[in-house]
Amino acid sequence: TETTNINPLTADLVGVGLCAKEGITHYIPLNGEIDKKNVIEALKKLVDNSKTSFFGHNIKYDYHVLLQHGIEIKNICFDTILASYLLNPQSQRHNLDKITLEVFGIEKTSIKSLIGSGKKQLSMKDVEIEKIATYCQEDVDYTFRLKGIFEKELKEKKLSSLLYDIELPLLFILAKMEEDGIFIDKPY
Repeated sequence: TETTNINPLTADLVGVGLCAKEGITHYIPLNGEIDKKNVIEALKKLVDNSKTSFFGHNIKYDYHVLLQHGIEIKNICFDTILASYLLNPQSQRHNLDKITLEVFGIEKTSIKSLIGSGKKQLSMKDVEIEKIATYCQEDVDYTFRLKGIFEKELKEKKLSSLLYDIELPLLFILAKMEEDGIFIDKPY
């Protein structure tokens, strides 16, 4: 997802990137002259389906954002950020730009080059759709490529069950906890 905020619970959805085959990507804008309601309904039919599996890089963020728009990803089959954590627990950084540079030797378009920083920072909704599309499609393509590599490495290092049996099921629980919050005993 492309959004207006790093906090998924307050972010507005700007667009969605999809990739089902290496090098073949699609970007669905939700800003500009788009009928957002119809696009959301179409996305809901695609995503809110237990027969279709989805994966991403930090997909819990996308799960939250889509949920805020009435779309629930029913079947998450992989997360490249979780795989990166499992494969490289000693690393402090698991962002897609860093991993893409390490694995492929490719320097992706940075978010900073797209929206800037500081007082002149733009909101993603103010960036030209073509630029967002290129940025997003690059992200989903490299996420797709990383999934294939990380799946093999997890299997070789006998870490697959850790991802599939613990981390991915826990993703839904953590998302629910983040959505609901927790009660605290203030006086205590």
